[in-house]
Amino acid sequence: MVEIHKGRIWLESRENEGTTFYVTLPLAEETYSPKERMPKETPVQNTLLSPALFLPRPSVSAAVPSAGQKKTLMFVDDNPDILSYLQDFFQDNYFILTTSNGLEAIKMIHKSAPDLIVSDVMMPKINGWDLCQKLKSDEITYHIPVILLTAKTDDSSEKHGYTLGADAYLTKPFDMELLETRIRKLLESRLQLKNKYENGILPEFKNLEPAYSDEKFLKNLLEVLEKNLSDADLSIEAILKELGISRATLFRKIKAITNLSIADFIMNYRLSRAAELLKTQHVNVSEVAYEVGFKNPSHFATRFKKKFEQTPSEFMAQKQPNSAST
Repeated sequence: MVEIHKGRIWLESRENEGTTFYVTLPLAEETYSPKERMPKETPVQNTLLSPALFLPRPSVSAAVPSAGQKKTLMFVDDNPDILSYLQDFFQDNYFILTTSNGLEAIKMIHKSAPDLIVSDVMMPKINGWDLCQKLKSDEITYHIPVILLTAKTDDSSEKHGYTLGADAYLTKPFDMELLETRIRKLLESRLQLKNKYENGILPEFKNLEPAYSDEKFLKNLLEVLEKNLSDADLSIEAILKELGISRATLFRKIKAITNLSIADFIMNYRLSRAAELLKTQHVNVSEVAYEVGFKNPSHFATRFKKKFEQTPSEFMAQKQPNSAST
């Protein structure tokens, strides 16, 4: 190597004193031929942000999710350059939180409640897999979507990530447009879920085997409501006992997932079940009112009309022809 750089190397050795190596390298530019010289303007490449990590960056910034206020993204990575790059790309359309390790991330998540988390897998203190597992096993945080980023490309690693509850799994190098799309679609899916419940579309979850943790929580809640559907005196305490969670957790998760209060969520479920009964069964309005937990049929009719813009009787008159003729 020394000779390649036009230098000299030699040693001097003295008995009982040791050996000394000497290296000299020329400083004069003329020592090297033009072909041997490195161009002066050659840029230094940051290998951390080269295609080894990202595919070519798109010319536009991240697209804002449809409807509503800015969402909050949290990026967790022990590489400050990566955090800076991600923040720069997404900050125009999202509020951004960043941290360099999973332990700090957990503290920030409980304090700030981000809408979505993007985490590297290989990190000190708590790695991305352990972070995902902790979040998905915590009743406070398991509804938050998690995207894992990793250089591990084998199928077993990806399967492990999904087993721990990850909502998406991207391998490096990843396309920023793909990451942006995954983030946007997960947030839009959450928004659609909120809209669904705000509009009272609930009964279909009774027989659903949900894939995501927030849907599992809702399915458990709906099972409790269905079991106690006719109980007009069903209390929050009874629901909490059935679910095995705290009042604060129930209120927070229902609001985060559906954008409804627990009272509105229960009312929507009762009214949606009433609509289902009126449409599919030969029953009168009073029977349905009592069956879905109303003490007063008049109060039921008022709430039903407010929600569906029809009285229960008008709603029944719009049954499908085959139902009306039987």
